[in-house]
Amino acid sequence: MAKSTDELMKILKNESNIEKYIEENKEDITSVSLTRHIAALLEDKNLTAAKVARRGQMSDSYFYKISQGVKENPSRDKIIQMCFGFALDAEESREFMRAACVGELYPRVRRDSIILFCLENHIDILECEKMLEDAGDKKILRE
Repeated sequence: MAKSTDELMKILKNESNIEKYIEENKEDITSVSLTRHIAALLEDKNLTAAKVARRGQMSDSYFYKISQGVKENPSRDKIIQMCFGFALDAEESREFMRAACVGELYPRVRRDSIILFCLENHIDILECEKMLEDAGDKKILRE
């Protein structure tokens, strides 16, 4: 049975050796790289990089740099754009954001709730932008 995040934190706080912690908890610690996650999504969803970039409102070259690991540590909003590009639902987006090591979308935060709603209901990113603007929240795309 998988350990909860709280359980892992408790174990980590009491551990004096990080290698031992990682070895003993390897089934509960993620290590999937963003580039592998992107490649798997492209294959699983039978999408092209160009289509994902277009649906996420980002340049092909920027998407390519992220997918090849050339551009490391993309911003949370760039990862959200990619979630829209891949047409991920809320749960898939959560997994993708974990792989990217950016903060997950949190339903208690109004902006995140709007984005989650749009992802779950397959509302495109431009309509989501309008909903964010109407709510007075920060938009995803840079102007």
